[in-house]
Amino acid sequence: MRKSHFSTIFLLAIAFLLPTVLNAQPKYKFGHIDSQVLFDQMPEKDKAQKELEKEAKSLEDQLELMQVEANKKYNELIENEKLDKSSDKKWTSAIREYKEKEIKDLQNRIQEFQMSAQQTLQKKRNELLQPITEKINKAIKKVAEQNGFTYIFEVNMLLYFSKDSEDITPLVKKELGLQ
Repeated sequence: MRKSHFSTIFLLAIAFLLPTVLNAQPKYKFGHIDSQVLFDQMPEKDKAQKELEKEAKSLEDQLELMQVEANKKYNELIENEKLDKSSDKKWTSAIREYKEKEIKDLQNRIQEFQMSAQQTLQKKRNELLQPITEKINKAIKKVAEQNGFTYIFEVNMLLYFSKDSEDITPLVKKELGLQ
């Protein structure tokens, strides 16, 4: 009988403690955001975009000058090839080789410049957009902490989110002072 008395007390204790244990489990609060919407509305974005376009235009202009020079040298080589053999304006083989090497070197410099320009633009882009991204991330973190969110997910990377996930984009807009 003693064993059944202990079992009864144990079962009663579990029955009373189980709801408390179940309610004590942490509640997770999920949110989602479309940070691209925020990014597009940031006033700093337009200024950064204009600076980036200015840098790109400068690099494009330089590249165009180099290509014009290469085309001019190439056309000069072609025109010289068209001259007949009796013309005293025709280049010697040494001059022709020098001109071909000059064109090849210029083409190599153009390729190097293109790669360098791409790297320069990417670095400039990161430099200009990083402060905007950091500002948005700080606002997201602040809103999440103030509203007790456990996780915030980027909506553009999700395949699915339930109705239990709250869209915090309006809250973060307000935090950033956006309309």
